[in-house]
Order: sequence, then C-alpha cells, then structure tokens
Amino acid sequence: MLLGNAAIRQHGDRISAARDLSVLGQNSDAAAQALMGVLASDPNPAVHSAAASGLGSAAFPSAAPIQALIKALASDKSAEVRRAAVEGLSIIGVDSESALQALRNASNSDPDTGVRQAAQTVYRRFSSN
Repeated sequence: MLLGNAAIRQHGDRISAARDLSVLGQNSDAAAQALMGVLASDPNPAVHSAAASGLGSAAFPSAAPIQALIKALASDKSAEVRRAAVEGLSIIGVDSESALQALRNASNSDPDTGVRQAAQTVYRRFSSN
C-alpha cells in the first residue's frame, strides 16, 4: 500500500502521497480505501486534511468516501481536518440525509467558527436543491 510504506515517513511525503492518490486513483476503490484509512488513522492533522480533500476531489465509485468525510466532520479533533471534510463534501456532493445532518450539526455546534461558517454555506447550498 502506497501510504503504509515504511519509506513514507515524513508527513510532507504522506501529504503528497494522499494528493497523488486522489488524482491517480480516481475511480479506484483501492485508492478510496487507502485515503479513508489515512483519514481515520494518520497521526498528523495535515495528512488527514489532505486525505479528506482527496476523497472529495476524486470521483470514487462508492458512498464510503462520503461516510468517511461525515465521520471526520463529526469527530476529528482538528479544525483543519473538519474544514477539509466540509470542503470534500462540497466537492463530492451531498446526496444523503446523513451528510446534510452532519453539515447542519457542524454549522450549529462545531467549536471552530470557520468550520461552522463553511458547513453552513455548504448545508444551505445542498438543502435548497
């Protein structure tokens, strides 16, 4: 697995690998799974953020990336990661009640003002459709 390779130690390298996966792995379940794994487990918030952005920007063939972004938005400790999850949901599209609910919750109660504002903007855009 590209992101789990022992040679990829520095977080800058892991960020680059996450970005590369989102571009080179478009329409690939393996790439989506790798990015979801990074989002769930990498110790560095900047790497989480890159994985969240990658999940949103690539056209992955399943609903699992949306669920991973919802989970990151609801529970990641880093505001940077939660903002990236909102951005990812904005790009990938919100086609489920659970995604709308997560955005609504974040817009009302996220501790970070920037996350609340971003979530509110995306929620309004998708809930008016």
